Amino acid sequence: MHKIDVAKFLQKHGVIKKKQTPDKAIKTVDKLLKEIFYAGYIEYLPWGVTRRLGHHEAIISIDVYNTNQKRLNAKETTYSRVDLREDFELRGLVNCICCGKKYTGAPSTSKTGKKHNYYKCNNKGCQLYGKSIPAKALHEDFVKLIKGIKAKDNTIDLALRIFEDVWQTELSEKAIEKEEMQKQKNEIEGNISKFALEAIKTQNPVVKQEYEKQIESLSKELEPIDNYLSAKIDYKIPCRTSQKQVVEALKNPYSVWEKYQVIQKHRFYNFMFEGNLTYDKNSGFRTPNLSLPLRIFSTYESSEPTQVEMAGIEPASKKLTDR
Repeated sequence: MHKIDVAKFLQKHGVIKKKQTPDKAIKTVDKLLKEIFYAGYIEYLPWGVTRRLGHHEAIISIDVYNTNQKRLNAKETTYSRVDLREDFELRGLVNCICCGKKYTGAPSTSKTGKKHNYYKCNNKGCQLYGKSIPAKALHEDFVKLIKGIKAKDNTIDLALRIFEDVWQTELSEKAIEKEEMQKQKNEIEGNISKFALEAIKTQNPVVKQEYEKQIESLSKELEPIDNYLSAKIDYKIPCRTSQKQVVEALKNPYSVWEKYQVIQKHRFYNFMFEGNLTYDKNSGFRTPNLSLPLRIFSTYESSEPTQVEMAGIEPASKKLTDR
């Protein structure tokens, strides 16, 4: 769920004014999430009031509040780089098995002048610092990994029913939004008519000019509303397209992955996994942390027994210490 979804929910239930623009609504959500008052505490540093337990009832626990702050302040673990290349499509998405830092990718030229692409750990404090992993090998292992993600039996119909429910809810919200916009339009048009009549009646040129300014301002405000209300969108087309994409992504994520360009792949990666993957040059990827949709509707089938082994404080396998 994104901040804009929270904003829409709060607008729907009257917590945030419906007239707020998306940008402003998101800022309001940020402000609400950062407010310690809702966790049962008070604090106002401009007046020298340090954080202390209040006498009011908390809506959320302090643990939930602290978790929210960490998430709001945390940097994304996965992101789309502006310098992404097809040669290193997984750059920024895979971590070193030893230190947990992200692998970097770079080409290397052999003595014969032939170029080869490698991933490697650039953390100087890591025992695998500078050790190269052929990009081709890592990419092939990744393909094997996502080919192992399969939809659970009898879950596709359930997924489609949930999708349909969500879609109908979205359509209902669109209809309510359109009604609200129509109300705003009627109100603005009413004010324009009122100012136009007053401008005709008045003999004072200064007052007349002020009315005209008001009319001009309201007309500018009305224009995007008119454009929104006049747009004719057939929501059945994107619905059918989205349904098809959902089914394909659940049944066979690889079939979706291979069609995408590198930036689209990074976005789709975030649909499949939570956080970065961890890769060992000898034994491949660790067991992936699937995203919530895939955990519910899919299963991961690995042919590699080492992929269920989790690295702790000690090296994940003896091979790691022998390199």
